[in-house]
Amino acid sequence: MTASPDFAFVKTQACRDAQVNNCAEVATNRPGVVAVRSTLRPDVVVEFSREEWADLTAAVGAGEFAA
Repeated sequence: MTASPDFAFVKTQACRDAQVNNCAEVATNRPGVVAVRSTLRPDVVVEFSREEWADLTAAVGAGEFAA
């Protein structure tokens, strides 16, 4: 999917350092949508519903994807 001009992506403070070039960016400015992209591939955007995002972040927090 190509980045939509109406997404307002943000990244964590640590990723604002010019020496850090591999960060996730998240946009929550569109109602009902959470968009995620990588600073290495800003043209690739993954969109989640708010419910899907909540499920994903809960699973990550619970260690469901730990190696």
